Amino acid sequence: MDEAVSLRESGRRAAECALLGVIWTVCSLPVVTAGAAWSAVAEICHAWNNGEEPPLVRTFASVIRRDFLGGLGMTVLGLAAAAPLLEARVSLAARLPVARAEAGALVLVGAAALSVVALAFPYRAAAGAGWRDSLRAAAALATARPWVVPLVAVALGLPAFLVIAYPAVVVFIGGPAGYAVSAVYARAVATRRPGSAGTGRLTTLPDGGVTDGRAGNWQATHHKLLP
Repeated sequence: MDEAVSLRESGRRAAECALLGVIWTVCSLPVVTAGAAWSAVAEICHAWNNGEEPPLVRTFASVIRRDFLGGLGMTVLGLAAAAPLLEARVSLAARLPVARAEAGALVLVGAAALSVVALAFPYRAAAGAGWRDSLRAAAALATARPWVVPLVAVALGLPAFLVIAYPAVVVFIGGPAGYAVSAVYARAVATRRPGSAGTGRLTTLPDGGVTDGRAGNWQATHHKLLP
């Protein structure tokens, strides 16, 4: 019985992720609203992780109005972060002697940069921080939990690969991708660092920072994160 309930809940969540992707695609059609729409995806996924069920359309409308300018800036930043990936493709096409090594380095740089930008969205949703401070916190989180970078890269790269192979899936792929990134973030802030003396769980502080209970760590010493 429990297994049947679990399967039913998983199926329901998968359907909701697909619907979330459809709404994100529709809201991103003007292009300039794509970043704000991604912010709405992060907020909805954060609510889901907390056991809440926010109204999808109303949440998108509210977040897009609130985050339009900041989301546009994050879109530009995301494109800039993806530039090394495009350069890697150009490098491989040139077939120079060191092309593979150069392309590999560019892919690593681009993947890391995109991962930090992507992690800023769930952080903002969780802490209510400004965009600049969310980026700083995302970079600090990637430094403290290095494994989040490859996981976020997979969470973004696999959907991108599916879109290239089957363009029709672009309609709903944004939802599962956003949910995967939020899941990586949630796992990162709940993971105990080996040998730590704290609780191992990162908690959002009243001032918008996060801590795992250990004095002097990056979370506890990170400055106030509210705008």
